[in-house]
Amino acid sequence: MSAFQRPRYENGQSASGPFSADQLRALISVTIYPTADEEMPNLGYAYQYEHLATAETRMQQGGVRLSAYLDWVFNRSSME
Repeated sequence: MSAFQRPRYENGQSASGPFSADQLRALISVTIYPTADEEMPNLGYAYQYEHLATAETRMQQGGVRLSAYLDWVFNRSSME
């Protein structure tokens, strides 16, 4: 079994349940995000200020992941 393969029960159902991750995201997103008919929420200054550090950390983490991926891509292509 590869690292990315979900374990399966004897009946073939995945250990995470009957839904795939994409199906779960679709089911949950309709309860979280506004639809086209609804107005976008105003999060307010207090919410934005409270979560600014988290957002900055996530952006930095994404940059590190992107740079690692780009290093892998370009180092791999230079070896061929």
